[in-house]
Amino acid sequence: MTDELRFADSVARFGGDEFVVSLSNIRDREAASLVAQKLINRLRQPYQLQGNEIEIGISVGICIYPDNGDSIDSLIHSADSAMYQAKQSCGNSSRVFEKVSSDKV
Repeated sequence: MTDELRFADSVARFGGDEFVVSLSNIRDREAASLVAQKLINRLRQPYQLQGNEIEIGISVGICIYPDNGDSIDSLIHSADSAMYQAKQSCGNSSRVFEKVSSDKV
């Protein structure tokens, strides 16, 4: 998986089956989405485990600093919300966090 990332990027296990990938100096949402799709494609490849072929599903939530949060906690919350949207849509996909407006029209 790290072949899809740059030296300045980071991967950390967040808990259970969740991981955080931090991309440094990312240009825009499209660039982040491209990296997410590369990771999804790479991780969806079947692999062998004790003689059984295993495939995993991946849902990725994307958020951009400072647009979607200005602290680690707020960024993780935004990415987590986007990840659950990806899971609900069909899985094996990514979603960029979109702030829901509280303004009433």
